[in-house]
Amino acid sequence: MTKKVIRTLLWIIGIIVLIVILFTGYIWFKIDQTESSAGRKVEWDSKNGDILRNLKYGKGNRNVYDLFLPANKNCDALMLFVHGGSWMSGNKEDMEWAARRYAKEGYISATINYSRIGKDTLNLDRGNTFPSIESMVAEIDMAINSIVQDCNQHGITLTQMAIGGYSAGGHLAMLYANRHAKDSAIPIRFQISWVGPSDFTLLFPTDKEKMARIWNEDSEENISKRKEFQRGMYFLSGENIQTNTYSDILEDSLKRKASPLYHINTNTPPAVLVYGAKDQLVSAKHGELTSLALQRSGIDHRLYVFPNSGHELGADPEYTDSVQNTILEFCQRYFK
Repeated sequence: MTKKVIRTLLWIIGIIVLIVILFTGYIWFKIDQTESSAGRKVEWDSKNGDILRNLKYGKGNRNVYDLFLPANKNCDALMLFVHGGSWMSGNKEDMEWAARRYAKEGYISATINYSRIGKDTLNLDRGNTFPSIESMVAEIDMAINSIVQDCNQHGITLTQMAIGGYSAGGHLAMLYANRHAKDSAIPIRFQISWVGPSDFTLLFPTDKEKMARIWNEDSEENISKRKEFQRGMYFLSGENIQTNTYSDILEDSLKRKASPLYHINTNTPPAVLVYGAKDQLVSAKHGELTSLALQRSGIDHRLYVFPNSGHELGADPEYTDSVQNTILEFCQRYFK
C-alpha cells in the first residue's frame, strides 16, 4: 500500500470520526434542549440541603430510595416521585429533577426504586416471587412507611404528602393515590401524573376474535401466546391465573383493577394531569378520561395537554412552566 493510499484512508477515517463526533454532539444537544424545555434540568448544591441516597425500605435489591432534605427542614409535607420505564426499566434517578425542584421550594422530597417486571425478583414477606403491578403498589406503600421512620430520626414529622410519577410511574402514583387515599401512612393531599396510563383497556385493547382463535386452535404458536396471556394476567394481578379457556370478562376485570381510572371516587385526591397531544405511547385520551371521571366525582384537578409534544413533553416549554406553577399552587392549597 502506497503512502498516498494510506494518507487517503487516514483522511477518510478522520472525516468519518469527525462526522460521528459532530452527530453525537448534535444528539446530546437535542437531548439537553428537550430536557431543559421539559423542565428536567434542576441544579442542586449543598446550600439547598442534603441528599441521603440509597436508603433501604425493604429486603429486596430494588427496595431503596433517595431522600432530599431542604435546608429549611421545618416542613411536614412529602413530595414522593415514582420513575417510569414501562414497568420494566428506569431508576429513581430519572425523577431526581422533580425531587430537587420541590426540595428547593422547601418540601421534603423522595424518589424510589421498585422491582421491575422481567428484570428483578421480589423479597417480600410472602417470599421470593416475580414483580407485578400489585407488588409495585405494595413497594410504594413500604417506601412511604420507611420514609416516615427515617424522617422521624431527623426530627421531621410528616403529616401530609403528594405523590407523582412519569409514564409507568405516573400510572403507579395514580393507582396508589386512588386506592390508598384513606389508608396511606401519610395522608395524600394530591397526585401528579406526567403521561401516566390511566386505563389499561385503552392502552392494551382486546381483540376478542383473535384471542378466541388463540384459545381454540392448538398450534405451537397459539400455545405460546396463551402463556404470554397468562404472564400478562399475572403482571396485572400478581396472581397465577389458572385457566384453560379464554375469558374476555376476566381480562377486562383485571385490566380495570390495575387501572387508576376505575378507582376514582369521592375520596380520590386532587390531581394534576399532564399529557402530550402527539404522544404515540400514552395518548392524551388517558388524561381526558381521567379528567371526566374526576369531574363527575367533584374532585379538583387540572388537565394539561401539550399541543406539540410527544411522550417526552419537551416541545412546549410554556406549558411546562404552567404545570410547575400549578403544582406549587396545589402545594399551597392542599398542604395545610
